[in-house]
Amino acid sequence: MPVRSANPIRAKSLIHDNLEKQSSSRNSLHSRMPNIKVFSGTSHPDLAQRIVDRLGIELGKVVTKKFSNLETW
Repeated sequence: MPVRSANPIRAKSLIHDNLEKQSSSRNSLHSRMPNIKVFSGTSHPDLAQRIVDRLGIELGKVVTKKFSNLETW
């Protein structure tokens, strides 16, 4: 929902408050699930990156190899 305010200082304050709330919710997620890991294959790396960015964690490291018949390991 967009912030609409005639006072630009108040609008900045509202935006700052929303960013702080988002940051604290990410920290609370990590405190509730400290061992969560997210791994991605090759289908949707952008989606995986957006998910871990939202969660505030790092994407797990994955090694993939292609066989000569184009199968993936």
